Amino acid sequence: MKRVILFGLLGIVVLVESGCAPIAFSAFSRYQEVGDAKGPIPVPTSAFVTIGSLALPAGSYVVTASLYFTNDSPDPGIAYCTLLVGDRNAQALNSEPAGQAVSQALTVASQLSTRGIATLKCRNNGVGGNLSVETFNLNAVQVLTLMFQ
Repeated sequence: MKRVILFGLLGIVVLVESGCAPIAFSAFSRYQEVGDAKGPIPVPTSAFVTIGSLALPAGSYVVTASLYFTNDSPDPGIAYCTLLVGDRNAQALNSEPAGQAVSQALTVASQLSTRGIATLKCRNNGVGGNLSVETFNLNAVQVLTLMFQ
């Protein structure tokens, strides 16, 4: 049989034998844009707040998240986020000076043997600042095979 190389989402390379049934990938997404009617999402110092989550069927996933924080306080804050998928996670931590903004990006590759949830949570890990998430994207792409190396 003839082999065909396909370039899928996120640069994933899949080898397919010609004559085989096509491979279907599923993608899941949640987002909030600047100017959304819900307004910015406040990020407190007291506890983590869920920014977004995705319900996922069993399978292998590459999950990405990106956020844009602002601090409208004269005091600095610390933007701390975690992306949880099954038993795997990614974390990002940024100092956010007074009146400034920062961006974060997180990626997790995970296998779910049963249904699961991808959750993006954040908190202000500092003692000051008034942090808000102005915009975020949370995306999960199901892949045929995930090989950890």
